[in-house]
Amino acid sequence: MSLRQLWRQRYSAFSRHIPQAGQEIPSTDDFWTRLHHERARTNRSGCEFCLVVFDQPNTKSHASLMPSFVEILVARVRTIDAIGWFDDRHIGLILPYTSPDAARHLADEMCQKIASVPLHPEWVVYTYPSVWTLPAEVSN
Repeated sequence: MSLRQLWRQRYSAFSRHIPQAGQEIPSTDDFWTRLHHERARTNRSGCEFCLVVFDQPNTKSHASLMPSFVEILVARVRTIDAIGWFDDRHIGLILPYTSPDAARHLADEMCQKIASVPLHPEWVVYTYPSVWTLPAEVSN
C-alpha cells in the first residue's frame, strides 16, 4: 500500500468523527467508543490528549442555538479531533496531541464566536493521562 493510500484510509477513518453539514453529532455510544480508542492510543504512545466538555443550556429558548454552536465547532476542529454527545446534555470534543492550554484557548474561542447570540455554554477541560480525574479548567 502506498503512503498516499494509507493516508486516505487514515483520513477517512478520522473524518467520520466530525459531522458534516446536515449530519447529526455522533451518539453517546459512538463518542465513548472513540474516547476509549483515544485513551488506548495515548497509553501506547505516551502523548496526551484533552477532552473538552461543553454544557448544553437546558432551556427551550437556547435549544435552537445549539446547532449554530455545533456548526462553529465543526468548522474549527481538525480532522483528527472528534465531536459527539458526551451524555444527553453535554457535547464532547476529543483533541489528540493537544495541551490543556491549547484546549482552553479553543474553548474560549468557541464561546467568543457565539457571543453574538445569548448562548454561553460552560465548559470543562480534562487532560489524559496527566490529570484525568480533575478538571484542568472550568469556565466561569
